[in-house]
Amino acid sequence: MLMLQWTWILIIGICIGLFAGVIASKSNLYIVISTLIGITGALLGEALLKFLDPNFAGQLVVSGTIGSIILVLIVSLVKKTCNIRREH
Repeated sequence: MLMLQWTWILIIGICIGLFAGVIASKSNLYIVISTLIGITGALLGEALLKFLDPNFAGQLVVSGTIGSIILVLIVSLVKKTCNIRREH
């Protein structure tokens, strides 16, 4: 990957992760974790779309955003499910 691609992935992942962390929790630790999850999601989104459709590979903003949002949502749902099971 080029340096510019890594930069965009980091920017997208950080923005979406911070946004999700601030909305979901006031905990500083969760904000940091959701930021890391956002970056990981952006990387996975780019890799997955590059694998599925090589013509779509250069669209970092779209693929990174989709990957980040999906991964943050999955982790949030898992977290909520674990919290519900602990209460019962």
